[in-house]
Amino acid sequence: MKYQNTGLGTTDKQQPISVKYPPKVDAILRNLPKRSDKIRQWVLEGMRREGLLKE
Repeated sequence: MKYQNTGLGTTDKQQPISVKYPPKVDAILRNLPKRSDKIRQWVLEGMRREGLLKE
């Protein structure tokens, strides 16, 4: 999936989805460079793997 100029390929009308993680996972995620991009990548990979998203 190629993202638009906004970097997300989303619209202004979409609400963000937020989740909480166990403390150890949270600490790892918060120390990632480009955290949002990486989490987005992992979610899309998981969705493809489970057949929920085809590209």
